[in-house]
Amino acid sequence: MSNYDLSETSLLKWQAVLSFVFIGTIVISIIITYNEILKNEGKDPFLSKDDEVMLIRLRRNVALLIAIGFLLINIIDMKIHDNEDLRRDYILQIISGILSVIGSFIVLFTGNEIQDPEL
Repeated sequence: MSNYDLSETSLLKWQAVLSFVFIGTIVISIIITYNEILKNEGKDPFLSKDDEVMLIRLRRNVALLIAIGFLLINIIDMKIHDNEDLRRDYILQIISGILSVIGSFIVLFTGNEIQDPEL
């Protein structure tokens, strides 16, 4: 197995890990949404306000880490393949990753100022 194959395999493993973590953030979102439904229906929520805010912040931090992870994977992938024909595609993926990181930063830092999860 060449170094190229090992590097490619390693990147694929990291993509799988980040994808599973992303699924975890979706589960957290579903839990928070269900908690909000209970509150809107006048029922007792199963999460306290502090727990809900903590989960929202956790989800936002993890989302930022996922975005950074995928950006780094795209950069490394472009360096590994070094294919002039596909360079434009790799650059577009990297630009998309940068925009995702910027969006995650904005959500993280504006969201940390919000104390009420209903906002």
